[in-house]
Amino acid sequence: MTRPLKPLSELAAVQAALRRFGVDGPDVEDLCQDVFVVAIRRGATSGGWLVQTARKLAANHRRLHRHWREVIDLRAVRLASAAPEDGLARVHLRCALRRIKDEDRELLVRHVLGGETLAELAEGLGVSKSGVHGRLKRVCRALRKSLSRG
Repeated sequence: MTRPLKPLSELAAVQAALRRFGVDGPDVEDLCQDVFVVAIRRGATSGGWLVQTARKLAANHRRLHRHWREVIDLRAVRLASAAPEDGLARVHLRCALRRIKDEDRELLVRHVLGGETLAELAEGLGVSKSGVHGRLKRVCRALRKSLSRG
């Protein structure tokens, strides 16, 4: 049996997911509308389906717009000039995170910044805790390698 969508709670979940997936500013609202258009067309009734659709649309958005959005991040420049070591580290971290696959970056962000446990991540991905642990170790290793390259 399918459950009907709860627009306000689902909207908040989709917006939060899009922000977690690296979408910001007015693009969040645009992609959120796209997610619900796809949901209506396909007759989706699951919040999990909406979040997965949001992830895919966010990835497509980044792929399509990655070059025209490559402008100088003034905030990063200000941070780097105010505290050179800390600001430069943030810039390097941001660049290193962009080199990681979308799915891996999502997993890392959900665990480190979102505070989700291995069990929660495993349940959401449909894999075992040890599978999530292995993926996180691989992602952290790739991130360290990317950061050491500079």
